[in-house]
Amino acid sequence: MDNVIKQRLKLQQQKAKMITEEAKLKIIERQVCTRRLIELGGLIAKAKLVVPYGKFTTLCNNVKY
Repeated sequence: MDNVIKQRLKLQQQKAKMITEEAKLKIIERQVCTRRLIELGGLIAKAKLVVPYGKFTTLCNNVKY
């Protein structure tokens, strides 16, 4: 009986560790995605594909203003 309780506790600890690691991976994935979006935004601005329009910006296909 004692062995079953120890096994259950060990499995619960492993489950908690996996959940924690999964949460950390999600945070890292979000940071990578955000970094990629920021880099793309910089490249789009550098290529002058962004046209300011009031509060918002719109993408255009090589339209020269």
